[in-house]
Amino acid sequence: MPSSTEPRPFAERQALIESWLDSLARPYSAERSVKCAPARWAHQRRLYSVPLEGVDADDLAVRLEGLLESLALAPGDRRAFVAGLSTQAMAHYLHLGLEAATTKVYWEAPLPDKALPGRRFPLYQAWKWRPGVDASVSDYVLLESAEAVRHAMASTLAAMPPLVGDVIEQLEVSHALARKPWPPLTVRIEERRQGRDTGRDSINLHLHPAEIRLGELAGLLLSLAREWRCTSRAQAIEWIAAHGDKPLSNLSLGFDAKGEPFVTFYHGVTLVSPTSTGALAAQRR
Repeated sequence: MPSSTEPRPFAERQALIESWLDSLARPYSAERSVKCAPARWAHQRRLYSVPLEGVDADDLAVRLEGLLESLALAPGDRRAFVAGLSTQAMAHYLHLGLEAATTKVYWEAPLPDKALPGRRFPLYQAWKWRPGVDASVSDYVLLESAEAVRHAMASTLAAMPPLVGDVIEQLEVSHALARKPWPPLTVRIEERRQGRDTGRDSINLHLHPAEIRLGELAGLLLSLAREWRCTSRAQAIEWIAAHGDKPLSNLSLGFDAKGEPFVTFYHGVTLVSPTSTGALAAQRR
């Protein structure tokens, strides 16, 4: 068994989460992603999402407590996260994520019916942790206007390699070809640990309406991998060949708490029904 400061292996945590989701007897989704950063290519990542409409909140709270304890979230953080279930605005979707030794859980609120000028609106609230380390808590704050999104993009890209700007330009062209509005819905991530800002500075773009295939960015992905030396050309090509036909759902970009630039591509959502048996077997490969 892992020690109190040693995370369970990725595959074990993945199996725990999938078994827990199956026990809810509700449809959910599973999604892959790859995170590119200087000398880093992280593709051992999963994100699961389950709608909460009609759920028994008391039953879910008990189930969540047990799961989060198994995933080594500290008691105080468990209580704080589960308390979000009683906040109707945040209990729209539950998301559970894995990245190497890190585990994440998110509440998602429903989008507001109308613009909220001047109001800070967290679309998601997330807890991220490793055993033995205080969890970070993030608000994913909705940028309320196209002007605000353009400003956030420009500010973020100004300090990043030009190739990242080329990725954004290609996404804008793809949206135009798909007759979808640009810029897309975007959130700004505000991360804190023990009440203090961690220094993370990043945004997340919602791209699913445009149905852009990952392969449309193949050349730019290869160039970015080469510039950041995050993986070999052969591995990047193998990965693109395996996933290039999958649609992009989200793109995160910016700087982590250590000031390192990164870009994360979310892709290949698989819908899983309560009786599905084969979908996640494919996801594990």
